[in-house]
Amino acid sequence: MNKKLAYHAFIVLECVLWGVGNTVTKIGLQSISPFYCLTIRFFLSFGLFVLFFFPILTKYSTELKKCIPISVMTAASFILSTLSLQFAPVTTAGLLMALSVVFTPILAILVHKTQPEKKIAGAVLLVLTGLYLICGISGENAFGVGELMALISSFCLAVTLTFSAKLVRTIEPVVLSTVQSGVTALISLSFSVMLEDFQSLYHVSASGWLSILYLAAGCTFIAYLLQNIALKHISPVFASIAFCTEPVFTALSAYLMLGEQLSTFGYLGSVFILMGMVVSSLPKRMDTN
Repeated sequence: MNKKLAYHAFIVLECVLWGVGNTVTKIGLQSISPFYCLTIRFFLSFGLFVLFFFPILTKYSTELKKCIPISVMTAASFILSTLSLQFAPVTTAGLLMALSVVFTPILAILVHKTQPEKKIAGAVLLVLTGLYLICGISGENAFGVGELMALISSFCLAVTLTFSAKLVRTIEPVVLSTVQSGVTALISLSFSVMLEDFQSLYHVSASGWLSILYLAAGCTFIAYLLQNIALKHISPVFASIAFCTEPVFTALSAYLMLGEQLSTFGYLGSVFILMGMVVSSLPKRMDTN
């Protein structure tokens, strides 16, 4: 039981890293274009994985191709979520990107041939209520291309979680993490070459480079390890619900780093999300074997 709680904590820690990462990304994108930001971030993280885990990677070299489909979905999720912030309000995009909490239980039923306990439905309802209070209660939202990108991003994340949980039962989590970084880097590079000016990199500020370093080491290298190790032992449904705490940590980091503040409804929404986390961790039979 203690080990299971530790794996749950891995996912929550990942949410902290990603929540802070959203604010850091916003700072970084003030001086660097989105695709070059993603390209450098994921190439750096790929280098870290190879540097620290080369012996394991060579041992599983024949298994690398199994990770490519999931890695493509990972790349799609990150690229679409980043672009959505260029076209949609951050709060709206945040709400839609968190809807993986709805998609993942459905995919888990189809892929793992199991059904979560009834308490999960209550946890999802609490989380969605909290997300609405934080992100959607202003009534100023319109559904456009940015919102569509955020919605598709959440579905890609749900697919990634569901199939990663299945794959890491047969291969080392670090192998999947490495391939995810490499594939996302290559796909981002292809888009940056086609759509962005390389010379813009000469004008990236010091804060922009520091942002990329944090995103590469914290939000990718460490976060991927935490996620894929945890998914070997816990349900992807719990992971998707835990990811809904990311807006809470984003709001806190935005307050500390940018001076942004939650409204009264925002604080109330945070309580609902945390309640959903607690409820989702209570069932004993929600994890697939």
